Amino acid sequence: MDQVARRALLAGGSTATLVAVARAAHCVEAAAPNLAVDYVKIRARMDGNPVYWLSRGVKYLLANYQITPLHGFNMVSCVVADKTGDGFTVRTLEASFAVDVAGTTLVDSFFNPLTKANEKIPAVAPLVVGYDFAPDGAMTLPVADPRRANTDFSGQILPRAGMSSHIAMEERFVVRPKGGGVSALSEVIKYTGVQSSWQAASGMFMRATKTLVVLRNWNFGGGDATAMLLSTYDGQKFLTFDDVIAEAGRDKIEQAQPGFVQKLAAFL
Repeated sequence: MDQVARRALLAGGSTATLVAVARAAHCVEAAAPNLAVDYVKIRARMDGNPVYWLSRGVKYLLANYQITPLHGFNMVSCVVADKTGDGFTVRTLEASFAVDVAGTTLVDSFFNPLTKANEKIPAVAPLVVGYDFAPDGAMTLPVADPRRANTDFSGQILPRAGMSSHIAMEERFVVRPKGGGVSALSEVIKYTGVQSSWQAASGMFMRATKTLVVLRNWNFGGGDATAMLLSTYDGQKFLTFDDVIAEAGRDKIEQAQPGFVQKLAAFL
């Protein structure tokens, strides 16, 4: 017997009352999850203070049924989440730089197995990236992003598990040129598995691991229109600027992105 109905029976309720109580107990709809809150717990923190990230990974080319490592990368960032109604605006200052596959040495090119040539890795200046996140997971761009100045953007968070000590999350971005045409990069799919300790005081999970980014319809040349760029990386969240700089290496950051350490320290 249902526990709610049992309590009602012990209290002397009639059969009709028992049925009504049991139905009410099982028919109450669970509140829809606030995906903006879920996202902030993973990527930032709920109390509005900044967090810092160091991500290390490798980029791969998937073509002709083969996966080929191209080069490694490091990314250092500061993330701040501001409450906006029932959603959040998340602001990020980030800088990335290419390294070898082993992750030890800075590089500026990689070998493209499709074209059989060395390809220059474009230098990307530090960027301030911002998104508005609605409770239903919809993403929009409140802050101008130079990478998308001539594109239309739409995004969506898709939950893959409940909020607990282990979380899986999917983000989908669709990026196309304004005014039509075919984009070299038309869709980005990001899968993130999170396993970490929950910190109630700051409202966040501490460590994200094993993110896979799939860039579909990436133009790599060589005649394979189905080629895709894959990235896998581990991301670690830090509470202080000093901790992330110590882990990433100040000299390495300054060599790859001169002046970024100072910008990161001042970003709020």
